Amino acid sequence: MHQTNYALGRITIKKNQLLSDGHTPFDSNQLFNQIEAAFSKPPDVANVRHGQRQILQGGRGRRTSLLPSRKNGGSMPMESRLELAYALVLEASSTVVQYRTQAVQITLGSDEFAVPDFLIKTVHGKYLVHEVKPSKHHLKPEDLARFTRIKAYLTEMEIGFSVIDATELPSVGEVQELLALYAQGHRRHYTPGQIDLAYSLLKHQETTDLSKLRAVLIANALPPDLANYLQFHGRLISDVTTKPGGHHEK
Repeated sequence: MHQTNYALGRITIKKNQLLSDGHTPFDSNQLFNQIEAAFSKPPDVANVRHGQRQILQGGRGRRTSLLPSRKNGGSMPMESRLELAYALVLEASSTVVQYRTQAVQITLGSDEFAVPDFLIKTVHGKYLVHEVKPSKHHLKPEDLARFTRIKAYLTEMEIGFSVIDATELPSVGEVQELLALYAQGHRRHYTPGQIDLAYSLLKHQETTDLSKLRAVLIANALPPDLANYLQFHGRLISDVTTKPGGHHEK
């Protein structure tokens, strides 16, 4: 995938102009600056890419995690299992260039702010803001109202907003399987030629058994971990990616 630099357009909104929901919009240029900074800011000395709100790892009762991300060139902090599951979806997606967690702070009022879970850059030059919740159909009224306002604001700026819930994400067991595929399949860099050749050798194999797929690659002098790579990215059928709850592109 070629790295592409996307120019962010500027949308001018007069200071006292009201959006369709009756609220005064936040400073759009300030948000665009945050987006640019989020994708240009280097990781810290531990190679972690922190966002506007730093997610502290560990602690009793916390389900935080760090995902070493090949796409992002650093470890991505997550504060829930659902966020980790969605990060794996984004890693696997061919339409996602990069993403950041807790990357922007959206001003909703004089003392009201929102820090969405994910900021995403797509191959089509678009930016998306996604929030991850257990169920989009059982949101608290105050959360629903806040998300409605955020969506209205971002729509004015041509930035997509969505709520992703557990029904669209891998299960706990599938996350563990995907993590194993990801870790083994991304231990090294592959050339486009190696990836295409491996795919051509494996796409007609009538098995999802990794040991058999890896043996085919070894017999053809290719890195066997390419089988894990292709299954993780959904180019080869696997037991995880073909399940109803398996990962898929957004």
